[in-house]
Amino acid sequence: MSFDLESIEDQFRIPHPDAVSNENLADVFFITRPLTRRENLKLYNANKKKSGDVGEGFIDELFQKILINWEGITREGKPVECTQAEKQSMCRKPGMSALIDYIVEETQRQSRDQLGIEEKN
Repeated sequence: MSFDLESIEDQFRIPHPDAVSNENLADVFFITRPLTRRENLKLYNANKKKSGDVGEGFIDELFQKILINWEGITREGKPVECTQAEKQSMCRKPGMSALIDYIVEETQRQSRDQLGIEEKN
């Protein structure tokens, strides 16, 4: 068996986490891309505090970098374009934090899974 580098996906189409139980969300998808090692390191270092902890804006910045598009997102029935301003707006809404965490975690999980890497705690 071999490891085919051409089989590695660089984008993921993540369904809304409640799409299975809520038919209104069946057409909602988040298109994400995993960051490169260099991008991850740069983002981490930019958010690292002197104490060694990561600043509270890290996940929001990570989310904004990995989310490249979406499908099925509307406002008053009209499609909303996936812009930097819209992503920032999502991050400012407290009710969106669970969805943002899910999108980040799912992107990381899919990236690991396609490489056969198990998450270590």
